[in-house]
Amino acid sequence: MRLSRALARVIGGVFDLLTPPRRSYPTRDRILSLYPSIMLLSYQALWLGLSVVAFALGFAALGASTPIHAVALSGSSLFTLGTSHTAGAGQAALGFVEAGVGLTLLALLIAFIPTLYAAFQRREISVSRLSVRAGIPATPWGILEIAQSVSSYERLDELWREWEQWFIELGETHTTLTILNFYRSPTPDQTWIGAATAVLDAAALFNAAVDEVPSPTAGLCIRSGWLNLRRLADYFHVAYPLDPDRTTPIAIERADFDRVLERLTRSGIAIVRDRDDAW
Repeated sequence: MRLSRALARVIGGVFDLLTPPRRSYPTRDRILSLYPSIMLLSYQALWLGLSVVAFALGFAALGASTPIHAVALSGSSLFTLGTSHTAGAGQAALGFVEAGVGLTLLALLIAFIPTLYAAFQRREISVSRLSVRAGIPATPWGILEIAQSVSSYERLDELWREWEQWFIELGETHTTLTILNFYRSPTPDQTWIGAATAVLDAAALFNAAVDEVPSPTAGLCIRSGWLNLRRLADYFHVAYPLDPDRTTPIAIERADFDRVLERLTRSGIAIVRDRDDAW
């Protein structure tokens, strides 16, 4: 585990050098999109390399003539090439064991990649679908404006339910298959974490500021996002308030909140009278 994390830090450092802040975001996004694939292949190379070294030591202990011969025997057995011949029953048995290890590593990679991309695809389907309801990039006011423009406030409950489930699955897949966190969304202007933020803010805005009956489904969506994003924060050691209340500082300023309400009012959305209470 420590070796894998060290390798990830090294590769991450290389990508940090390739994507300085002075570069445009689309360029940085295009380069960083290669990071998880390269990291995954690097893990495979690391496991194979360690296997070659470990079994080479075994072949040396069983009588390989030189260190180079031991490495050749190990590499030939691991990749099932059969280019180097073993001598004696001990070396033959070790060669069979290493061949099994090599095939197992390959089979695990072949089985892992479809699982990984299936979870990635499920994540991105909801993100892409959100563009219909929120535009690109997704914004919380965009979700409410589009819903109001087509008189579909009641259809927002479908959105809250979809994203409640989305957050639950995210918390499961992105803490067990952690490399998924580094797979970037196909559209630079519509990222999965940005879409999640827009949905949570839209649900909070709807229940707090829109002059409609508050939606329990929106509240459950917020709670689902809160709980499952905390799981990701715990994994990546991101600090957050353990017991937030109304006095806990947030990233949004009151002036930003008031500007959003003014925009919603201009769009024809009825806002509650007591804006202080909404805030």
